[in-house]
Amino acid sequence: ATGRHFGMEVSDEYILEKESKDGTDNREINNGNFIVSLNLNIDENLETEGIARDILRAIQNARKEKNLDVSDKIICNIDGNKQIKKAVEIYEDYIKANSLSEKLIFDEISSEAKILISNNLHIKLVINTQN
Repeated sequence: ATGRHFGMEVSDEYILEKESKDGTDNREINNGNFIVSLNLNIDENLETEGIARDILRAIQNARKEKNLDVSDKIICNIDGNKQIKKAVEIYEDYIKANSLSEKLIFDEISSEAKILISNNLHIKLVINTQN
């Protein structure tokens, strides 16, 4: 069988063994009364969501650096590769709602400044307040 074996002693007569599937990891909690199994595989949808969250974090950091008020509405110009573009397209409403962005514009930005967001991915970002 593949995977890792994980066991705990139940009594002097029995041993309970659980075998984890490949790509998962098990941990004992509460002095061995519970076993938690986590799927460690990251599929494409989960990766795209993570990229969107990292883009949002970059926007929030840029807002902070510009000393914007919490209520200031902004317009975001974002530039990046196809993974970045896909994340912006799929999670546009999420990013806009959580960054108070009126618009997310995916377009080429001439600036050389790149922001490292995740998985060696970079974006270029320009934010402006909405008048």
